[in-house]
Amino acid sequence: MGALDDLIAEVERHCAGRDWAERLTVAREIESRVRPWGGGLLAHYVNRARRDARSWAEIGAALGIPPAVARSRHTPPPPA
Repeated sequence: MGALDDLIAEVERHCAGRDWAERLTVAREIESRVRPWGGGLLAHYVNRARRDARSWAEIGAALGIPPAVARSRHTPPPPA
């Protein structure tokens, strides 16, 4: 298992039975402790929230940032 997989497993253990917003919050907290090598953790949960049809407003609220900031930080740039 890779480092990112280990971090995802930690979030899942901590958040068993909790909602997507709690997972984002915990992922952000863990990622802030393990930065720079944990950079993919929050992106994993943002992508998961987007796949589950969560809006940028909902994601931004869960992260404590405006929706436009959440979108700009977590939307990949268009291909060149």
